Amino acid sequence: RRTLVIDPSRAFGKPIAAESGIPAAVLADAVAAEGSVENAARAYEVPVAAVRDAVAFQGELVGCYRVPLSEAQIITKFSKVITI
Repeated sequence: RRTLVIDPSRAFGKPIAAESGIPAAVLADAVAAEGSVENAARAYEVPVAAVRDAVAFQGELVGCYRVPLSEAQIITKFSKVITI
């Protein structure tokens, strides 16, 4: 079951939670704000797995790129639909 998608037809290709459409970056940031994955999931009414995957995905982006990329560069790099 997919928890995150990158699809140009949804949210302009930004990584989002598959069911709710909440951006992965928002879910990942919510963990710090809410204090835990479970609290963030409860706050946004999404499955815990979606928040965990968002945190993992955002962490991979940070680890992969040493310089900030614009959204256009990220979308170009992931030009096809990617599911996690």
